[in-house]
Amino acid sequence: MPDLPAGQPGGRPPTLRDVCKLAEVSLGTASRVLNPVATRDNTSPETAARVRAAAERLGYRVNAAARGIRGGSMGAVLWLQGGGLRPYGRWAGLQRFSTGLEASGQHVVFCPLPDGALDPEHLPKPFRQSLADGAVLCLGYDLAPEVEERIRRLRLPWIAVNSRLASDCVVADDEGAALAVTRRLLAHGHRRIAYVDHGHDLVVARPDRRVHHSRRERLAGYRRAMAEAGLPAREVMGGDYRLGLADEAALLRPLLAAADRPSAVVTQSLPSALGAVAAELGLRIPADLSHASPGLDTSDFEGPVSGLAVDWDEIGAAAARALLARLADPATAVAPVLVPHRDHPGATIAAPGQP
Repeated sequence: MPDLPAGQPGGRPPTLRDVCKLAEVSLGTASRVLNPVATRDNTSPETAARVRAAAERLGYRVNAAARGIRGGSMGAVLWLQGGGLRPYGRWAGLQRFSTGLEASGQHVVFCPLPDGALDPEHLPKPFRQSLADGAVLCLGYDLAPEVEERIRRLRLPWIAVNSRLASDCVVADDEGAALAVTRRLLAHGHRRIAYVDHGHDLVVARPDRRVHHSRRERLAGYRRAMAEAGLPAREVMGGDYRLGLADEAALLRPLLAAADRPSAVVTQSLPSALGAVAAELGLRIPADLSHASPGLDTSDFEGPVSGLAVDWDEIGAAAARALLARLADPATAVAPVLVPHRDHPGATIAAPGQP
C-alpha cells in the first residue's frame, strides 16, 4: 500500500474513492468489502484486509442511510426502553440483546420511552419512520391495546419484551415462579402461607390488559399451589401499586400481629417492608416467619431473601433470537417465549418454628 498520509486535505471527509486509491483496488471491490449488505464475491482475505486497513487509516465510515436505500438494510435495530423496571434487569437484558444482535452483523440503538402511558401518536421518531431493520419494545407495563394495534400496522418487524402478547413477545414465566416458591414453602411444612401484593386495584379491579401480567400470574401461581395442597389461600392486597413501603407495612402489621398469623409470606416482588414489620413485632426471619418471593431481581442475590429472580440475561438473549427470526421472515409471527426464573435459595425459608 502506498505510504500516503491519513485523512484528507482541508478537512474533507474521505470518500470510497479515496479508500480505493489507497488500497489500490476497484470501486466495486471496496464497496463489496465495506458494505455488509452487498453481494459478496471472491475477494481474497488479503485484499479485504487491505481495504479495511485503508478505510480505517482514512477514517472512512460507510453511509448507513445510503446503504439502507441500496441494500434494504440499515444494519441497526432499536431497543425502546420504558420506565418502571428495576435498574439491574433492564441493563442486563439490553447488554445480552446487544451481544446477540452484534454477532449477526447488527448494532443496537437505545431509545428511551417516556414514563406513563405510551401514546400511539407519539412513538419515538426512529420507530415511526422505520429508521432501523427492527425493534424491541421493553416496557415496565403491559402494552396498551391501541398502541399494539398501531405498531402492528407498521412494516418494521418488532417484538415486545416484558409485555405478554398473543405472539412476538418474550416474557418471564411468573406463574411458574410463584408456583415453585409456594411449593417450596409447602415442602418445608408450612400450611399458613399468605400472599402480599399492595397492587390490589390493578390485579382485581382492573382485569384489562393494562395490568402487567406478572402481578396476575404470580398470584395465579400462588393460588394454584395452595389449591394443590388443599389449603385456603390468604391474600393481603390493597391500594395502588405506586404506593411505597410505608403503605405495604400498613397492610402487613395486622396480618403479622394476628393470633393466626401465617408462618410464611410470599411477597409479589422486592423491595418489601416485611423484614422491618417483622422486626417491629419481635418476629425473627426465618425462625418465626419464612419469606420468599417469585419477583426478585438478580441484583437481589446479594441479599438473604429466598425466591426466584427474573432472568433478564436470558430474556435479552431470547429477545435477540426472536427478533432475528422476525427479520428473517417478517410475515411470520414468533410464538411467545416464556423464560424461566433463576433460583436463589437465600436464607429466609425454614421449617415452621425452627431457626
